[in-house]
Amino acid sequence: MKKVIGLCLVVLLSSTSVFARENRRMDKRKMDPSARCEKMIADLKLDEKQAVEFRKLQKSIWKRLKRT
Repeated sequence: MKKVIGLCLVVLLSSTSVFARENRRMDKRKMDPSARCEKMIADLKLDEKQAVEFRKLQKSIWKRLKRT
């Protein structure tokens, strides 16, 4: 009986964490592409020269994606 209760508890906790992760992914998908780019620049701690190059790459990638 204790094993069944323990198993149910594990399943409940793991399902809760899956739903929490899903909500974070949805927030990232709703972000504006330029805001997402700026967040990535901040997270990667790029200097200004690297940030300019990163923005150029990001724009070219978005242009390609819009064509398809």
